[in-house]
Amino acid sequence: MVADLSLSTGIRLISTRSRLALKKEKVRDKVVELLDAKKIMITAVDYVRFAWPNKKNGEVKVDEDDSDEDELDYDSIPPIKPVEDGERHYSNPTIGVGVAPNILTAAAAFEATKHIRAYLAEFNVSVIDIAFRETIPKPSVSPALFAPVGIIDYRKEFIDSVSVALSLPIAGRKTTMQGTMGSVPKIQVVLMGKPAFTNYLSSIQARIETSMDTVDACQVKIKALASDRWGKTSRRVIGHVVWAPPIGVGAHPHQYTRDLCVVQLYKESFASLLGNVLSLGPEYTSKKLKSLLHERDDAESAFEYPPDGLFVLQNIPTAQQLSNPHNKNVGGEPLRRAVKHGFATNTSVGTVSRFMSFVRK
Repeated sequence: MVADLSLSTGIRLISTRSRLALKKEKVRDKVVELLDAKKIMITAVDYVRFAWPNKKNGEVKVDEDDSDEDELDYDSIPPIKPVEDGERHYSNPTIGVGVAPNILTAAAAFEATKHIRAYLAEFNVSVIDIAFRETIPKPSVSPALFAPVGIIDYRKEFIDSVSVALSLPIAGRKTTMQGTMGSVPKIQVVLMGKPAFTNYLSSIQARIETSMDTVDACQVKIKALASDRWGKTSRRVIGHVVWAPPIGVGAHPHQYTRDLCVVQLYKESFASLLGNVLSLGPEYTSKKLKSLLHERDDAESAFEYPPDGLFVLQNIPTAQQLSNPHNKNVGGEPLRRAVKHGFATNTSVGTVSRFMSFVRK
């Protein structure tokens, strides 16, 4: 499999992290150039690092011959474990190359890595892997339109996707594409296109299956929300497109792809707006979320968990601030944590890369 190529070949490149950081954009663009010259259909080039959990400290492995299945209490086993405990292992820094599915062979990938390695050898670098994966970049979608509720409200998982907390999944009312609406006369913009709305209803049903003790009460509320208020597309119209320039490739001044539109929102749809707030969701306790955002014990964290679980956004970091974070991990390396509340993943925590990615559609 292409996705396993980096693990099977064990390719290593020689370099220093500081020098690579200084030439990150140049290296990324050169990798794209080298792969294009080899006619490899790349979809993305990223700088990444992989992690996987270690066992809990003190965890003892039970020999299969000594285990007694009858002694297990299956009712006490949670169906989902969103938080991982214990230490984590980290891979070497990796150049992740996304390619179109079912096209790249292992031989072609191996040949391409030799050219990338020859180029990187110019910088005298150390310990970097190359990983190929099959991937097609997809745009993300997210929630919207009741007043947000706190983390202890049982309705939270049902309401978050139709509340005014940040991130609204939108679509043109009469188009099949979600998130991209092009430059044509007035297009009505709806909250959740048909695929997103179908996923929303499915997620509600999945939640019901894990909450059988309250299923009757929840079904009554879901029916009211999905059928009476949100069921018809015409009732999910929240605005319309007022400006959408043509989609452009290599647009000046930074050679980015230009794909945007300006939407005029209907004021009455946002009567419950609280400002720019991000719902932190019920996935983590305040203590666990704080530990994920700030893992050091020798410095105080500046993050304060809001009592209602609604985090107010206050400013926008500059590109310079993103590239030069002032926080550090336990190993003393600079990093910047990020919290995301997405339609499909709910609340998740990650590390903002200091490197710009190359993405092609």
